[in-house]
Amino acid sequence: MSGNSEFVDQVQEAINQKYSYLTTAVMSQIKENYRTLHSNINSVVLLCQKKGVLKSDPYRKEKQISEVTPPEDVPLPEAYSEDELSIRLSEYDAQFDFLNNYVSFAPDVLTLKDLRAQLAMLRFIRWNDFSPHSTKPTTRALATVLERIQKGSDNFAAGAITSSIHQCAKIAAEINTQLKHITFTKREEYKVEVRSKIMTRLDLGTSIPRDLFIKEIKKQFPTAGIAQPFFAELVEEIYDEDFGENTQEARKKVFANLEVPQKTQAQSKKLGQNLNDILVEGLRNLGTASRHMELALIKLRENSELLANRPRGLMEKFKDWIIQLSSGKQTEVLYEIELVDPVTSAHTPKELNFSNFAAGVDKKARLLQGFYNKQSQTYRKIQIADQDQLYTLLDKNLVEVQEILWHLDALDTFFKAEVDRSQREQVKGIKIEITGVQNSLQSASQKKHEFIAKKDEQEQLKKLGINQ
Repeated sequence: MSGNSEFVDQVQEAINQKYSYLTTAVMSQIKENYRTLHSNINSVVLLCQKKGVLKSDPYRKEKQISEVTPPEDVPLPEAYSEDELSIRLSEYDAQFDFLNNYVSFAPDVLTLKDLRAQLAMLRFIRWNDFSPHSTKPTTRALATVLERIQKGSDNFAAGAITSSIHQCAKIAAEINTQLKHITFTKREEYKVEVRSKIMTRLDLGTSIPRDLFIKEIKKQFPTAGIAQPFFAELVEEIYDEDFGENTQEARKKVFANLEVPQKTQAQSKKLGQNLNDILVEGLRNLGTASRHMELALIKLRENSELLANRPRGLMEKFKDWIIQLSSGKQTEVLYEIELVDPVTSAHTPKELNFSNFAAGVDKKARLLQGFYNKQSQTYRKIQIADQDQLYTLLDKNLVEVQEILWHLDALDTFFKAEVDRSQREQVKGIKIEITGVQNSLQSASQKKHEFIAKKDEQEQLKKLGINQ
């Protein structure tokens, strides 16, 4: 078709410009939005668990994830709908963990299949149409559970849920728009690849029936060297743009989809905000983990006492007595625990000195409390620290709190398994405290990634000669 080569060149140039926009303005923001959405969903689930209307999933660690796949949204069994809802939300949470920690958001790496999976996961719960009358089973079930809390006497819980639902709807809409920008670009890139790798080697003339065109492209597809699957709808779009009755309008739509949005004055102002403030806010967010860690430690120490006072055989008592005689001090409290990676489910056995671990958690909790308390000496120090010091401090503490979190989870499992059956009801679980620490970690990590994204964007603008 006359002028087809020129059109393809123009589309490729538009794709390149859109990729530049996606890299600097969208990809980091979408990951930040996913983390914020995840944090808000976690807050809702944690509150429901505290109220006793939802449960934690004891089998989550056994599930391995290799790609983004939303849970099945089928009708829930009436007899145990809340148990099933708890399991689905746990799977949903695990998918977000995988998405935020293991999925690359580089535009050249994402495929149309990846984007469709992310859109499906985003729509698993319809936050923009969140109602007990929703046609979507999981959305309907969760909305029904939350409505009971909202109509209860706890005004604080009701307000927190209303706020989280509003935030989820707002952020999900932003992510949806961002995914559309990426998807439109990947669709046009796919069509350019079909044109260059298949259509250039065919003699299609200036006119060909639609059905025959699609059939011929599909026939050539397996040997064309195109990594993605055959998408009939996109091949039909190529036909409309190159051979259809209104090619001009079809091609206008292509360029409309690839148009780069212009930055508003408000967005430019936002980019210029003090990056140090973002890092300080990240440290304060991490500081909210301190109370959860303290409460978890109180329970774990009580569990340790319970285990120490369990009925023991004569040989075990004799062994402890010999060790004490030979060393002149009390036997160290050592536990054989298993650390479990929350995403890969890999198990790593470890001998843990419980006394040393508890002392370390105590110390870390006091430091985190200092981050959060604006009247503390620690907070005054971070207020005058430079950017590199703040980033290093946040990054280091994120790693160390994550390490503590894995050990807390392992100890929770250990005590529930090791305490004598007759005393198991006395064991105090720390799942709620673990979720609290997770939420603090996610909020702090979100600020770290926000800092990285804004720092990178500022550097990109400087290279382009744009001063903020």
